[in-house]
Amino acid sequence: MPPRFGSSEVPAARATQDRIDIPEFAPSLEPEGDISPDRFLDRELSWLAFNSRVLELAEDPDLFLLERVNFLSIFASNLDEFFMVRVAGLKRRIATGLAVPSPAGLSPIEVLEQIGDAARKLQERHARVFAEQIRPALAYEHIHLMRWDELDDEAQHRLSIMFGEKVFPILTPLAVDPAHPFPYISGLSLNLAVIVRNPVSDKELFARVKVPDQLPRLVSIDGPRAGAVPGRVARFIALEEVIAVHLDKLFPGMEVMEHHTFRVTRNEDVEVEEDDARTSCRRLKKNCCAAASARPSGLRSPRTSTRTSARSWCGNSASRNPRSTPFRLPWTSGACRSSAELTAPTSTTRSTCPTPRGT
Repeated sequence: MPPRFGSSEVPAARATQDRIDIPEFAPSLEPEGDISPDRFLDRELSWLAFNSRVLELAEDPDLFLLERVNFLSIFASNLDEFFMVRVAGLKRRIATGLAVPSPAGLSPIEVLEQIGDAARKLQERHARVFAEQIRPALAYEHIHLMRWDELDDEAQHRLSIMFGEKVFPILTPLAVDPAHPFPYISGLSLNLAVIVRNPVSDKELFARVKVPDQLPRLVSIDGPRAGAVPGRVARFIALEEVIAVHLDKLFPGMEVMEHHTFRVTRNEDVEVEEDDARTSCRRLKKNCCAAASARPSGLRSPRTSTRTSARSWCGNSASRNPRSTPFRLPWTSGACRSSAELTAPTSTTRSTCPTPRGT
């Protein structure tokens, strides 16, 4: 008779004739034979391999054009975050003497060297995809990304007027001399490193011009409504190129010897430990304040630049040889993101009509 609901009676166990054969010795979980020492993958190098797959989506011709541009932006943004957190953590461990090998058997210095080589190859591949695939495809969709020397006189005149009215008033060039210390370079900001010469004293000075982030990274050459009408040609130029052409207005009486764009990634790796709320708040406040003066974790400059600007920056900052990665400007994460926001009805999504079930 089955027990009643809520009753404390437990039915008696019934005997069974089933037998379970238990081996005398448990099988060994260790693999037989020699074990390869490189059976583990390094976490940082594995992450770069993952970001490489993001770049593969930008190379996929079956995706819509601006979706591919968006994947270029995601790739570049991921790489920036990787340098700010993962690479910064590696450099901190090296600086503090905690050079413990990874499970893959690599020391932090070896991992850092392999990261530099892999990141440089990915940056070159990223630039090659944009130059050889994306940019021609954008031109086919009537979206042209121009250089200054490719513009006619009328377009250059319009951009010069725009520079004088909207860009020049918010620029703050900062030169470095004994009376002016080296300026603080904020993380992920785009800057122009300028070498100017005083014709009177024949002395060269290093100056920095920050590209303002309150203005669009891509400047419309034919007006703000360009590209809104399907089939109409839309032309754009990078803001930093417009600024570079007019550097003589920022340094009157000086001779501009050379100029290059560069970006800095800073250490933003925050250590969080479980503790009481008041201690955690104080620690978080301390980390946020320290982020403003964090050491650089990477310096990216164009491949065509000389080392003069990089030496001037590294020699005047509190960095310890930040890893310099050459890249082709202006197609960093910000520029790719701006390109992905361009209007091109045939390059984003197609209109779809739902199909009834059973048809």
